[in-house]
Amino acid sequence: MSEKIVRQFEENRANPFHLRYVKLCHDLSELDKIRAPKVVLASQPD
Repeated sequence: MSEKIVRQFEENRANPFHLRYVKLCHDLSELDKIRAPKVVLASQPD
């Protein structure tokens, strides 16, 4: 990791992997409720 990220974690315990803008959607109606612009990462069901 970069020095800046390491320093932020050591000083503030800021989690660099906390993705505050990531939303989990289970169907298209949930996806439609999210404002644009958006990026969709999709996977196949098991």
